[in-house]
Amino acid sequence: VAGRIGGEEFAIILPGTNLAAARLFAEGTRSAFGALPIDCLPAHHRCTASFGVAELHPTENFSDLLQRADE
Repeated sequence: VAGRIGGEEFAIILPGTNLAAARLFAEGTRSAFGALPIDCLPAHHRCTASFGVAELHPTENFSDLLQRADE
């Protein structure tokens, strides 16, 4: 499940995924995003993305999770 949470920030929720798998997903997505050619940019220009990864603890709410992912 993915969605915008504000401005240029998005959240991707990966139910049933452990922290290691979520990190692999984030790195693969970041790498693929950076490799995409953008028609209106010179060939040597690429877009970048950064990801914060966190695992939801049973006592946390969504705001706590986002704060930890943003650190």
